[in-house]
Amino acid sequence: MSNAPLPALDAYLAQLARILAPLGVSERQEILQEIRAHLADSAAAETGDDGQRAANAIRKLGPARVVGQAYLSESLLERASHGLRPGLTAMGLLTALGGGLGMTVLGLVFAFGYLALTIIAIATVGKLFVPASGLWLHDTGAWTLSFESMPNSREVLGWWIVPIGTGLVVGGWLALNRLLRLMLRFALPRPKIGTGPGG
Repeated sequence: MSNAPLPALDAYLAQLARILAPLGVSERQEILQEIRAHLADSAAAETGDDGQRAANAIRKLGPARVVGQAYLSESLLERASHGLRPGLTAMGLLTALGGGLGMTVLGLVFAFGYLALTIIAIATVGKLFVPASGLWLHDTGAWTLSFESMPNSREVLGWWIVPIGTGLVVGGWLALNRLLRLMLRFALPRPKIGTGPGG
């Protein structure tokens, strides 16, 4: 393949750069260089004129939106999984939701887990400000987290909701972050790059 710029590759990399904009400049440039090198190697292994070879390399790698979202969500979730970073976690999960069915399911599972922890945290802290709040068991057998007394119900945990809720939130957060790091390592789809010519 010649060294002349190819509009298809340039457009692909420009779209990818826009998707990766939330990342730092050095990380974004590193990813773009990795993908540029991969596309050049892949195109060199193809047959046809330069335009056809570039188009085939891009097709094999996948749409820029999917490739970019995979890199972006991986980076955001990796950084978020190393501490209490709910903004990065939310952004990474939202990015993952656009990455196909598997990523959507994964994003929803983690989003539900973090939402459940948030509800437990609110109920735990709420007990300190509204003593009537707690976990209520109704006569019908239904359970409710509430900030007020519930008729025909009894409050189950009393002040124990504070240490139990704190333990659940801290333990749940640590467990979800650990699981998130494992998922990033083993299950998060990422384009196969740098495995030799042609992919």
